[in-house]
Amino acid sequence: MIKVVNGMPASVQARFKVLHMLSDERSKINDEFEKEVKALEEKFREKKKPLLELRNKVVLGEVTDFTEQIPSYDANLKEVTTIVAGIVKTQKEKDADEDEAKDHKPTDTAHLKEVAGVPDFWHVAVLNNPMMLQYIREKDREVLPCLKNVVSTETSDPKTLTIDLTWDTEKNDFFTNEKLTLKVIFKEGADDEVAECEGTLIEWKDGKDLSKKKIKKKQKNKKTGETRTIVKSVPSESFFNCFENRKAPESKDKDDEDEDEEMEKLLDQLDECMQCAMDFNDLYNFEALEYYLNFG
Repeated sequence: MIKVVNGMPASVQARFKVLHMLSDERSKINDEFEKEVKALEEKFREKKKPLLELRNKVVLGEVTDFTEQIPSYDANLKEVTTIVAGIVKTQKEKDADEDEAKDHKPTDTAHLKEVAGVPDFWHVAVLNNPMMLQYIREKDREVLPCLKNVVSTETSDPKTLTIDLTWDTEKNDFFTNEKLTLKVIFKEGADDEVAECEGTLIEWKDGKDLSKKKIKKKQKNKKTGETRTIVKSVPSESFFNCFENRKAPESKDKDDEDEDEEMEKLLDQLDECMQCAMDFNDLYNFEALEYYLNFG
């Protein structure tokens, strides 16, 4: 831009030099803003951390004495009840509330009477989140009842998202891993471009690999002419493909159509991994309870 300004007519240069200076100062302020926002995000992540850790302990049944927290709920209930009582609604708004109540079906918690914690917390929360069901296929949902715990860890510099999913190995008929970890590393200075995904090698049980499907293929013997049917395993779309290691491509040969197709496929896979990590991160940090109770 400086070169362009210096190439302008002398009578014009001065105003554009000032405009350039103002634009440069504005950019510096923007950079300062971004830096302070990241610091603020980190500060509030740390503030929420003990609350989220306690929530997971309650869900896992590791904390069963709630006498310390119940008074806060009772006080909040009293305050909310008072506020709601003072709200005056039109008949139309009352009718809308009634219709919404009829359509809404909260999660039945009767099955939790005889157990500690909320064993199906994450399973149900995921199933009630329509965004996550875009990449968690129907066949993948068979494994979700074995999902015991979710933990999300986020860093700002460099930006990364790490999702740890803990599984009940005694109930899991599909793989033996107790924990699957997905780490998404973003490109420097970009919040929506993935540089690399680090996953976990899934130890599938025999015949239970959801990332593969079997197809039958006819094969003809060149010498005898006889035809036989063989069964081959080929890649299949699955949520669990997100746990494969992948790196973003650096460059491509514009004249190579095959390479271009493979690159597009890889970029789509990286995008799905990023979306998966971001959705689990949002679920963990914001509305896990709301989705579990079907208020999401």
